[in-house]
Amino acid sequence: MPSCRTCRCRQPSAICHKPGAGRLYSACWRLTPLFLAGRALYRWHRDRYLRLARAALTTLEQRLAGADLNALRELPELLKRTALSMPQRPAVASLSGDAWQQFLQAHSHVELPADFSRQLAQLAYAPGPNSDSCPANRSTPC
Repeated sequence: MPSCRTCRCRQPSAICHKPGAGRLYSACWRLTPLFLAGRALYRWHRDRYLRLARAALTTLEQRLAGADLNALRELPELLKRTALSMPQRPAVASLSGDAWQQFLQAHSHVELPADFSRQLAQLAYAPGPNSDSCPANRSTPC
């Protein structure tokens, strides 16, 4: 029986150093749209608090356009609720006064008045025009 050296039988093919690379690239191309869709869904869910706040603000603006001044009383609550819903989960529940002012200033895109937190507190807690705590015969406004 002749040996392989003399019969020139077929030699094995070279060993591929990247086994399954084609399948790996194919899997990457197929998984990329799933990754992008998942990321978009995550961002949509993360920004849900902004969409809800914008909808509530639009409702407040419509009520103010209809001369409903009690809608202003809901603005401080809307700001606090929006801050509590932020994805970074800042500790804003206990903030008031200067600490609340600093938080609002740090997260606002526009310059706020120096006494903005005081104005918000006055809006939220001042007696309304129809409340019993403001007598009708009082000379100074409530």
